[in-house]
Amino acid sequence: MASPVDICNLALSHLGNKAQVSSIAPSDKSTEANLCVIFYPQARDLILEEYDWNFAIRTVALADLGSPPSGWAYRYDYPNLCLRPISIKTTNDDIAQDYMVQGDDTQGRVVLTNTPDAEMVFVQKITDTGLFTPTLVEAISWLLASYLAGPLTKSSELSQNALAVYALKVKQAQAMDAMAEKLGGPRVKNDKYIPSGIAARNV
Repeated sequence: MASPVDICNLALSHLGNKAQVSSIAPSDKSTEANLCVIFYPQARDLILEEYDWNFAIRTVALADLGSPPSGWAYRYDYPNLCLRPISIKTTNDDIAQDYMVQGDDTQGRVVLTNTPDAEMVFVQKITDTGLFTPTLVEAISWLLASYLAGPLTKSSELSQNALAVYALKVKQAQAMDAMAEKLGGPRVKNDKYIPSGIAARNV
């Protein structure tokens, strides 16, 4: 299992960087670690957000906040760890329902829909690298390398090269994920809704 530090060191090796980091949470205070603290979460979350990874799919019952604006019947809390909504459905069937995500002065973001007892299917922010496949680890490391190339090497060419390799690696990771689903790999389902204030403490 690759740890965040392993992924960071893999990214550095892609750039031919001999320095290795020993910690990014907290930073070991090296230049490389300080940069990884900034760029690793961005690379990880961007890749998770752009595809429906089997291990990152969650389904939760939304908490009804009441007081919906005109034109909508329900106003629900937005899951704290949601990177990207996929669909809204009810507890009774899997038919996708109309909805809108909107900013809210007190809640941050809310889900507006005309669906009672609404559930959201979404891509969740995953920090446990033990759930990442080897091909996904490779993809994250190459995207991270493209971010690190500028500040570490001042070479736009290295950054572009790393980005090109990333484009190939992420397609491989997506293909492997799709294959696992076809072979019967289950989508993870979590029916227990975690209120935003509690979930935030678990990030």
